[in-house]
Amino acid sequence: MRSAVARLPDELRLALVLHYDQGLALPEIAPVLGVNEGRVRRWLREARRRVWAASGAWPGRTAAHPQAWGWIEDAADRAITD
Repeated sequence: MRSAVARLPDELRLALVLHYDQGLALPEIAPVLGVNEGRVRRWLREARRRVWAASGAWPGRTAAHPQAWGWIEDAADRAITD
């Protein structure tokens, strides 16, 4: 899954990290990325879809949820240092 996250375009990866790792809500993410909330929502949906497709997992409310995956802290570190 880490490789799937690493292959995401920057805007999708950053939205994912800001939301799931940093705990920011969509209204907080939008100004950071310079877009509206609807765009952030679409980016998060697309990022989850791509990661789930690459991992073979289907989204659910428990184990398939990104917060249950161990990659998020590494992804956040890479996003912040890149």
